[in-house]
Amino acid sequence: MSILTGDDLEAIREIVDSIGAPVTLGDLMPDGSVRIFVINRSAAAFYGVPAARLEGRTLDDMHLRPEGRVDMIKRRYEECLRRGESIQFRDFAPVDTAYGRRWVHTTMTPLIDEDTQKRRVMATIVDVTDLKVTEEYLADTLTQALSGFIPICAACKKIRDKNDSWETVERYVTERSKARFSHTMCPDCAKKWYGDLGEE
Repeated sequence: MSILTGDDLEAIREIVDSIGAPVTLGDLMPDGSVRIFVINRSAAAFYGVPAARLEGRTLDDMHLRPEGRVDMIKRRYEECLRRGESIQFRDFAPVDTAYGRRWVHTTMTPLIDEDTQKRRVMATIVDVTDLKVTEEYLADTLTQALSGFIPICAACKKIRDKNDSWETVERYVTERSKARFSHTMCPDCAKKWYGDLGEE
C-alpha cells in the first residue's frame, strides 16, 4: 500500500499542510473525472478558494482557467498513473489564481493502492512566474541587442560599426552586451589545421 492513500482525512491533511507549496491530492474516478480528496492551505490560498469548498468536488467544479485546463489536468493524471512514476510539467499558458495570472511548474506523483484500487495523484505546484518573466526579459534584451542588419566581412568576419571601423566579432558583441567568449576549435577546422592530430 502506498503512502497517503487511506481515508484518514485529518492525518493526511496535516501532512500536506506541512508542505510549504500548494499541494492537492485527487482521485481519478471511473468516469474520467478528477475528484479533489485533499487540498492544503497553500493551494487553497493560491487559488483563492477555501479548502472546504473544494474537497470532495471535481476539477470541473473549479472552473479553472485558461479554457481547456481541466481536460489537460485529467490527461496528466492518466499519464502519471499509467507510467507509475513522478512526472513534471511546465505549463504552456499562465493559470488564473488569487494572485493573478501565474506560470506554474507541477510535479505529479502516483499514489496507487492495490488493495482498494484507489487511483490517487499528489500534485505539487511551484510558482515560476518570476523565472518566466526573467526569461522573457532576457529574450527581448538579446533580440534588441542583436537586431537589425550587421555588416560583416565575407572573408575575415570582422564587423563594421557605425564609425566605419572594423572590429572582431568578439569585440563587437562584448562591447554591446554582457556576453563573453571562450575559444575552441570546431572539428572541421581542427582537421584543416592539424590533420589527423585534430581528431584527437
